[in-house]
Amino acid sequence: MEPLLLTPKEAAKALGLSQSYVYELLASGTLPSITIGRTRRIPRRALEEFVAACEAAQDGYTPYPAASSTPPQIRAS
Repeated sequence: MEPLLLTPKEAAKALGLSQSYVYELLASGTLPSITIGRTRRIPRRALEEFVAACEAAQDGYTPYPAASSTPPQIRAS
């Protein structure tokens, strides 16, 4: 069974992005996370929703409630 919560490092690997970019997404609120004690975890569901939003943004529509009015952008690692 795959874990429900991922570290930012694990999320970066799963998304094929750099760890620093994942932290940027977390800081902007584009990628939601939860804090357990002093550690930050990203729900697997949030990764799936982020990818779906990026795919939808390719068509000019994003259902994802981003922190800003601009749709999430993926940049190369």
